[in-house]
Amino acid sequence: MSICACGQPTVAEACCAAILSGDEQAETCERLMRARYTAYVQRNESFLIASWHPSTRPKTVPFDALTRWIGLKVIHSQGGASDASGEVEFIATFKQQGKAYKMHERSTFVREQGQWLYLNGTFL
Repeated sequence: MSICACGQPTVAEACCAAILSGDEQAETCERLMRARYTAYVQRNESFLIASWHPSTRPKTVPFDALTRWIGLKVIHSQGGASDASGEVEFIATFKQQGKAYKMHERSTFVREQGQWLYLNGTFL
């Protein structure tokens, strides 16, 4: 067992792994965002595409071979099990060629037929 890549202090199997495998649905947009971050760490294109809203979904998700995701900090989150929309502001830290960088984003999510989907994001 290993600690989940999303930054939660729990093992991956009890956190994002169940969402990534499709065994569980994310009950909040933050849980989906954490699972999507983990999918980027794992380069899991099929999950990223499936969790993207059809109106903004790309055909493919490019991964940079030089990028290594190393941390996630959620700043603010709103959007629970009874909401139709939500947003998550976060900072994701990554390394490229030994140098650390931060990506600060506010992501927007919608919930359709009980499933949270990533709609779009704004870099801050």
